[in-house]
Amino acid sequence: AADPALILNTTTAIDTDFWLGITEDAAGDDDDLFQIGDGTTPGTNVALTIDTNQNVGIGTTVPGTKLGVIGNFSLGNGTNSISQVNSGALGVSNTITGQISFAVGQGNTVSSNYGIVLGYQNTISGGYVSTAIGRWLTSSGDNSSAIGSGVDDNNHMVNSVANSFAVG
Repeated sequence: AADPALILNTTTAIDTDFWLGITEDAAGDDDDLFQIGDGTTPGTNVALTIDTNQNVGIGTTVPGTKLGVIGNFSLGNGTNSISQVNSGALGVSNTITGQISFAVGQGNTVSSNYGIVLGYQNTISGGYVSTAIGRWLTSSGDNSSAIGSGVDDNNHMVNSVANSFAVG
């Protein structure tokens, strides 16, 4: 027998259809999944999964934590911009163009791969593994870090030396 599901089939052929249902393994144990996906075939193109441990997966069918997200994510008021894979932003008006990078705060820019920025109006642009923690900071050397505060938005504290750490 097919898994129990509800198909939400739109009347217009080119519009997106959705399904929601239970994907069961018929093993008689308590490990079935509640899933939502697109299309009219349950079990395919899964977008959201909830398991019996109340773990939720977005972009994964095997969530290992209370919230597992595969791909980019943004938490805030919707003004974060993320254009690379496996990056995330928490806050307002953060821009991420570096891969596997993360920004927390407001008005931060991350173009470094593997970059981390926390705070307000910070910029990191080194090629790899750059960080900025504070406000009005610029960290632009490979493997460079800046912690502290600049004077204002027009006078950032800048660390442009590779493999270095600046505190101010």
